[in-house]
Amino acid sequence: MWRDLIIYSLENVWHRKIRSFVTVLGIVIGIAAIISLLLLSTGMKNAVNKQFSQFGDNVLEVVPSKLRGPPTGEYSLPIKIIDTIESVNDVEYANPLLLNFATVTVGQEK
Repeated sequence: MWRDLIIYSLENVWHRKIRSFVTVLGIVIGIAAIISLLLLSTGMKNAVNKQFSQFGDNVLEVVPSKLRGPPTGEYSLPIKIIDTIESVNDVEYANPLLLNFATVTVGQEK
């Protein structure tokens, strides 16, 4: 019975060459697409993890809720909040991080 089934299957594959070729080609393309997507997603995951690891795994940034863009003197964190953050276990240092921007003028050029 199994022998007859295998012979019948091989005869059908042989008589329908184009159909068999297109089926095999579709299977190969499908497997290649799945492997490509898996490799691409793994590569993207590694790239994102690498970018986040540049910040360090022990750094936490807290910013005021009204802050839009770089911090200025108006929206820097109050000392009371900095003291509260420093009082948390395993926090070594808290910096209010005040950035100021200025325009440098040399002669007539800015």
